[in-house]
Amino acid sequence: MRPWTTTIAVLAWLSVAGSASAETLLVGVAAPLSGPSAILGKQIEAGATMAAEASDTEVRMIDDACTADGGAAAAREFT
Repeated sequence: MRPWTTTIAVLAWLSVAGSASAETLLVGVAAPLSGPSAILGKQIEAGATMAAEASDTEVRMIDDACTADGGAAAAREFT
Protein backbone atom coordinates (compact mmCIF):
# COMPACT_ATOMS: atom_id res chain seq x y z
CA MET A 1 0.00 0.00 0.00
CA ARG A 2 2.82 2.42 0.83
CA PRO A 3 4.37 2.38 -2.68
CA TRP A 4 1.01 3.24 -4.27
CA THR A 5 0.45 6.08 -1.82
CA THR A 6 3.95 7.36 -2.46
CA THR A 7 3.49 7.15 -6.22
CA ILE A 8 0.20 9.02 -6.13
CA ALA A 9 1.68 11.70 -3.87
CA VAL A 10 4.70 12.17 -6.13
CA LEU A 11 2.57 12.36 -9.27
CA ALA A 12 0.20 14.87 -7.69
CA TRP A 13 3.09 16.97 -6.44
CA LEU A 14 4.81 16.88 -9.83
CA SER A 15 1.69 18.08 -11.60
CA VAL A 16 1.32 21.03 -9.22
CA ALA A 17 5.01 21.88 -9.02
CA GLY A 18 5.50 21.68 -12.78
CA SER A 19 2.89 24.33 -13.43
CA ALA A 20 4.10 26.65 -10.68
CA SER A 21 7.38 27.68 -12.25
CA ALA A 22 9.21 27.83 -15.57
CA GLU A 23 12.43 26.44 -14.11
CA THR A 24 13.34 22.77 -14.21
CA LEU A 25 12.51 21.15 -10.90
CA LEU A 26 14.64 18.31 -9.54
CA VAL A 27 12.68 15.72 -7.56
CA GLY A 28 14.37 12.98 -5.58
CA VAL A 29 12.60 9.64 -5.28
CA ALA A 30 13.79 6.90 -2.93
CA ALA A 31 12.38 3.55 -3.99
CA PRO A 32 13.30 -0.12 -3.75
CA LEU A 33 15.15 -0.65 -7.03
CA SER A 34 16.84 -3.82 -5.76
CA GLY A 35 15.89 -6.68 -3.50
CA PRO A 36 12.55 -8.46 -3.18
CA SER A 37 10.51 -5.26 -3.61
CA ALA A 38 12.31 -4.13 -6.77
CA ILE A 39 9.24 -4.64 -8.97
CA LEU A 40 7.39 -2.00 -6.93
CA GLY A 41 10.34 0.36 -7.19
CA LYS A 42 10.40 -0.02 -10.97
CA GLN A 43 6.71 0.91 -11.07
CA ILE A 44 7.37 3.97 -8.92
CA GLU A 45 10.28 4.92 -11.18
CA ALA A 46 8.14 4.53 -14.31
CA GLY A 47 5.34 6.66 -12.85
CA ALA A 48 7.67 9.40 -11.66
CA THR A 49 9.48 9.43 -15.01
CA MET A 50 6.22 9.70 -16.95
CA ALA A 51 5.05 12.57 -14.74
CA ALA A 52 8.40 14.32 -15.10
CA GLU A 53 8.29 14.04 -18.89
CA ALA A 54 4.93 15.82 -18.86
CA SER A 55 6.44 18.85 -17.11
CA ASP A 56 9.76 20.64 -16.65
CA THR A 57 10.84 18.19 -13.99
CA GLU A 58 13.87 15.97 -13.59
CA VAL A 59 13.71 12.86 -11.42
CA ARG A 60 16.66 11.55 -9.43
CA MET A 61 16.08 7.95 -8.35
CA ILE A 62 17.94 6.44 -5.41
CA ASP A 63 17.69 2.80 -4.39
CA ASP A 64 16.62 2.38 -0.78
CA ALA A 65 16.23 -1.43 -1.09
CA CYS A 66 13.08 -1.08 1.07
CA THR A 67 15.18 -1.19 4.23
CA ALA A 68 15.67 1.22 7.10
CA ASP A 69 19.39 1.51 6.38
CA GLY A 70 18.71 2.03 2.67
CA GLY A 71 16.16 4.73 3.44
CA ALA A 72 18.57 6.51 5.76
CA ALA A 73 21.33 6.35 3.13
CA ALA A 74 18.95 7.71 0.48
CA ALA A 75 17.95 10.59 2.76
CA ARG A 76 21.60 11.47 3.30
CA GLU A 77 22.18 11.52 -0.47
CA PHE A 78 19.28 13.93 -0.97
CA THR A 79 20.64 16.45 1.55
